[in-house]
Amino acid sequence: MVSDEEKFGKTIILSDGRQFGYIERGNPEDKAVFYIHGWPSSRLEVLECESFTSFSGSRIISIDRPGIGLSDFKKKRTILDLADDIVELADFLGIEQFSVLGLSGGAPFAHACAYKIPDRLHSVGIVSGMGPYYITKEHLSGPVGFMLSLLRVAPWLMRLFLGIVFVRSLRSKNQEKAKEKMRANLMSNLPEPDEELLKKPEVFAVTWRQMQEAFTKGAKGPTKDGSLYTKHWGFELSDIPKEVKIFLWHGEMDNTAPVGIGKAVAKEIPHCVSKFYPKEGHSSLLMNNFDEIVNTLLNA
Repeated sequence: MVSDEEKFGKTIILSDGRQFGYIERGNPEDKAVFYIHGWPSSRLEVLECESFTSFSGSRIISIDRPGIGLSDFKKKRTILDLADDIVELADFLGIEQFSVLGLSGGAPFAHACAYKIPDRLHSVGIVSGMGPYYITKEHLSGPVGFMLSLLRVAPWLMRLFLGIVFVRSLRSKNQEKAKEKMRANLMSNLPEPDEELLKKPEVFAVTWRQMQEAFTKGAKGPTKDGSLYTKHWGFELSDIPKEVKIFLWHGEMDNTAPVGIGKAVAKEIPHCVSKFYPKEGHSSLLMNNFDEIVNTLLNA
């Protein structure tokens, strides 16, 4: 019988001595997909999809990026570095070929895998993804645009902001009151498809838990993670090898990462296969279409 600790968190020690956290779902005998969470988030994010899929026919491995959840902080790191961590984990698990799936803020890291480790990849999926800073900044406004700007010009101030807005709330002694306040704040700026999902108690319960995990070590890790979005990724989208099978899905009602980002990214990767959903938002796209997306990656 699998313990709760093993079910919700496993770790390995990487070659540089850092601890690296992950969880697994699905069948260990099936083809593997490494899931790269959004921002600010954690490995538990993929569990939001459990109400919409059985993970049948696939092996989903969801990771914590450095400084988040179970993964140790890494001071000097880049977008490209995560590909090396994923390869080490894949080698540890005995997986030679695999796919990667990046949601939202996980997209830059999925693109990095496509560029850096094409020989290990079966396919790459981008869902509701952020693009390079020069693309993303042209399409963002409101709270998300503000946070991106703050991450670029004053990451120390963003760390303070995250500490006040998220860490304090997520660690509140009155958890029920804090949950309802955060849910109300999140829903106030969401399109209908995403709002309907957060109304589901089972979905928001996981959202709350995965965000608690994201800030389990405080705001330092998420701040460093987010600041990477505002820097050059170390490669151009057009540099992604043509032999990499890359797919992009984006909701046209997404106001967190507006669809213009997805269209601009797809245009810069000529061999990218893209699909846009008129009635999906940011998170709803993955949850409502999880099996279709994973099956596309595995059967590419």
